[in-house]
Amino acid sequence: MKILKLMFVFCFSLFGFNLSVDALMCDKEEIDNLKELASYVEYDYEVVVGEEGIYNLYYVYVRGLNEQLYIVDGDGNEYYYNQIENGVLELILSSGNNVLKVYSTRCRDILLKKFSFNLPKFNVYSLRKECKELEEYNLDVCDSNYQAEINDEYFYKVVNSYLNDDNDNDDNGSFINKVVDFLSNYYLFILGGVVLLVVIIVAFLRMRKRRVLE
Repeated sequence: MKILKLMFVFCFSLFGFNLSVDALMCDKEEIDNLKELASYVEYDYEVVVGEEGIYNLYYVYVRGLNEQLYIVDGDGNEYYYNQIENGVLELILSSGNNVLKVYSTRCRDILLKKFSFNLPKFNVYSLRKECKELEEYNLDVCDSNYQAEINDEYFYKVVNSYLNDDNDNDDNGSFINKVVDFLSNYYLFILGGVVLLVVIIVAFLRMRKRRVLE
């Protein structure tokens, strides 16, 4: 029984000692120093260009980390200095709102720096054949950087209104073109017919006038 008490006292003392050491290690001065280190951490990104059908993924490059700092993403995944290559931590994140937090391996509960950023989404509707047909109109729903929510119903509501107008214009233009083509091909026959009709009318009027005078 006495041995158990001694072990309990020893463990409590050791635990309490560790707490005291941690408290001393993570005092205001140490935290300020760690925040100074974290101030050099920055990021940038570029879109992932991959196989067809892979969209809305980004390479995010984090620079400025060292052995004392690590990153936590919005899903709680942790990334450490030993994962860095050539001084850069490379992550793959999806479009939308993202968060990266900087912590220290020495004072793990202290948030040193936080990045909140939005990665623009790629509008996959811009790849549809209807957008290619209506390219001259520069429609918002066909813009690859269009950020508003969009679905099939809304997309086809917009593009069909332009496609129908184009079809109507094409029909009218086709009829006019046919008339022009006909006139250009047969204008001599038409002109001859008109002249013949005028001669007949003039002859008929003269004959009628002569009969009246007789």
